[in-house]
Amino acid sequence: VYGILKYESGVHRVQRVPAIETQGRVHTSAAGVVVLPEAEEFDVELNPADFGERDLEDIRRGIAAYKELRPILHAAEVYRGRNPHFSKTTELTYVLPDKTQAVLLAYDTEERAHAQRIRPSGLSPRRVYEWTEANPGAAPRLAPGRATGRALMERGIRVAFPAGVSTAVARLVAR
Repeated sequence: VYGILKYESGVHRVQRVPAIETQGRVHTSAAGVVVLPEAEEFDVELNPADFGERDLEDIRRGIAAYKELRPILHAAEVYRGRNPHFSKTTELTYVLPDKTQAVLLAYDTEERAHAQRIRPSGLSPRRVYEWTEANPGAAPRLAPGRATGRALMERGIRVAFPAGVSTAVARLVAR
């Protein structure tokens, strides 16, 4: 069934003239449709005794980084950049309503190492933002910097992605 219906994903539009419409106007409705294959169940077993000290330290750093970013992530408006269905890279920007802080999360699935510019969305164009990397324990992917919201949204931040699936996390603070 998936092989037949997979091309039906997208926005569908319906136009009709309801029976109660006295002036003959056409009413338009739209719906987003996603067709996904049925996933097979699988089990994952994690035994903490199998983790080495380095694994445990990575877990601790990840938890600490999340706790630091959590107030922004939970109160923020979310802006999506590139669509992951059409790009090997996508980004999400979590911006506080007052535009004073943001978190930029970029996710990449390119098989080769490469660098590209990731553009945050939803920032205040006039404010000056400073950013730092928030990837716990990872090799550096971006250099700290400073730019206006407009410059960041137009030109982006240069991120060096390693080969394979990887993420880059940046914290932006308006000064």
